[in-house]
Amino acid sequence: MPLPDLLPVFNAQPGATLLLSPDWVIVGASDDYLAATLTQRDAIVGQYIFDAFPDNPLAPEANAVANVRASLARVMATRQPHDMAPQHYDVPDRAQPGRFVERHWLPRHTPVLDAAGQVQFIIQSVQDITASRVAARQLRESQASEQAARAEAEHHRLELRHFLEVAPVAVAIYHGPHHRVELANATTLAIWGRPREAVLHRPVFEVMPEAATPDVLAIFERVFTTGTSLTANEQPTIIHRHGRQEVVYWNMVFEPQRGPDGQVSGIFTVGTEVTEQVRARQQVEQLNLALETRVQERTAAMQESEARFRTMADAAPNQVWAVHPDGSIRYTNRAFLDFVGLETGEQYAATGWTPYLHPDERELAQATLVQAIAQRQPYVLEHRMRRHDGQYRWLLAQGAPSYLPGGELYGYVGSAIDITELKQANEQLRRTNADLDNFIYTASHDLRAPISNIEGLLYLLRHELPPDLVAAHDTIGPTLARMLDSVERFKRTIDHLTDVSKLQKEHAPAISAVDLAAVVESVCLDLAPLLRETNAELGVHLDGLPAIAFSEKNLRSVVYNLLSNALKYRHPDRRPHVDVRGHRRSGFTVLEVHDNGLGIAPHQVPKLFTMFQRFHDHVEGSGVGLYMVKRMVENAGGRIEVHSQLGAGTTFFVHLPHADSGQP
Repeated sequence: MPLPDLLPVFNAQPGATLLLSPDWVIVGASDDYLAATLTQRDAIVGQYIFDAFPDNPLAPEANAVANVRASLARVMATRQPHDMAPQHYDVPDRAQPGRFVERHWLPRHTPVLDAAGQVQFIIQSVQDITASRVAARQLRESQASEQAARAEAEHHRLELRHFLEVAPVAVAIYHGPHHRVELANATTLAIWGRPREAVLHRPVFEVMPEAATPDVLAIFERVFTTGTSLTANEQPTIIHRHGRQEVVYWNMVFEPQRGPDGQVSGIFTVGTEVTEQVRARQQVEQLNLALETRVQERTAAMQESEARFRTMADAAPNQVWAVHPDGSIRYTNRAFLDFVGLETGEQYAATGWTPYLHPDERELAQATLVQAIAQRQPYVLEHRMRRHDGQYRWLLAQGAPSYLPGGELYGYVGSAIDITELKQANEQLRRTNADLDNFIYTASHDLRAPISNIEGLLYLLRHELPPDLVAAHDTIGPTLARMLDSVERFKRTIDHLTDVSKLQKEHAPAISAVDLAAVVESVCLDLAPLLRETNAELGVHLDGLPAIAFSEKNLRSVVYNLLSNALKYRHPDRRPHVDVRGHRRSGFTVLEVHDNGLGIAPHQVPKLFTMFQRFHDHVEGSGVGLYMVKRMVENAGGRIEVHSQLGAGTTFFVHLPHADSGQP
């Protein structure tokens, strides 16, 4: 069939079009079609269309040739145009024979009829939708990755919750100002004497109204309103259990829980019941008081008083002992003798306690008792002692001096209680805290890869979206920008969590004798550009100060945070002035950093060192710096104080321990 005269016009027309004969041989192809399919006109004209554009063997699910063949056959049969659904139809890579380039099309086949109404030609027009299809697929993959990351995080959360549920210490979580019980593990429920269904999602003081004493209410109110953690030792609480009201004593840690907005949303508590130890100590105190009262009577009544003491002590459930001023055994009660497996106190007095002490603690225990007697000081020591079954048990031994009426030392009276289970529980608590730190560190580490993938896919999506599609939908650009901003904030949060987790693991950083003045000078050099930019006036007065016992890296971080904050939070209406001073105070060097910046209100000062807490949002920050400063200072045995006035400025007082602790 002779070529039509208008073939050059067809080839030059805009748009990707292909001209086929009725037997589907390529007659013509527009320039745009050649560009879209990565081919040349002389390479495909005269070829059967499916020889020129075969299926990609690596994409068998596409069915491209079969779908196009069916559309062409339909046009030949109906002599009507046919619009196809989007097609995955890869094109051969002419630069790399045997390989294909991914393409997605929106094809339309239009018949050209002759005067008799028969198909003379078929025009195939295609729209390249590859970019949008690839972007949509990448978005789906990104969403799937994000869902997988969330599922992994949820899995870790459930694992942690299970760990807390079975922990041997009392763990509870309270939500909201009414302190509704969101979690109470088995240990907590056993101490409360209540089933889980009776307490869950109910205010704790509605479940146990008897526990709502002023002291306990004040602790909950303080932690919830101030957002500061609190440790309560031997805190008495009234609990109705086992059919009666009991006074229960706790060693408790109260930690505020914060929501996404940084506000306190609840309280997390970890505690150990120490009722038995407190009652035992109180009993010993009563015994000591009774003994001392009797001892202070006339010497003639001493035997009767001691006999009564021994009667009381023999009835006591804990171990009671008394020694002479030279440390030799005067008396041991029945509980003590049963513990070591002896019948009489004379047997124990004959050997003394040395054979029963753990070999690693014999010298320490003996030296501690001798020193307490020499200084007339209370005796307190945790040590191991061999029980009658051969097992070494941890004991908490406490004693106090007892005097005759004339002031002469009569001896020492004390008690010992078995704290083996308590030490094991404390070790478990330590491991729990370590596991929590590891969970935070692992979670933040594991989330880096998926969030980086999400960020990369978002950038790719923004790059690959057709400009006309973005222009047609004015929400696409801003939405992508907000998504990228959210990813960036999430990455910063992960970095901060990692830093905090590392700091919490650093219980014993490398300590050395550090020159404070040299560290401040080095930090000032690093801040020189910011000092010039803000036109700040800086005064440093640190002459003649002793060396500091600190990690040099951590001390540099402390100084850098304080000085950079003084410049960042400067007052807009006056030139910044920062004054750095130091002076000695009873074993510490006090570093003072004064500024004339924005300052904060008095009610905000208690929250200043709280993690993610910020009071001025006009400059970039995370609210983690001062939290880490406080932790580093306290981990090194120091402390930090702050005085501030809103609109006038702030002063930090950092107490840093001397390298020579004996230095005045």
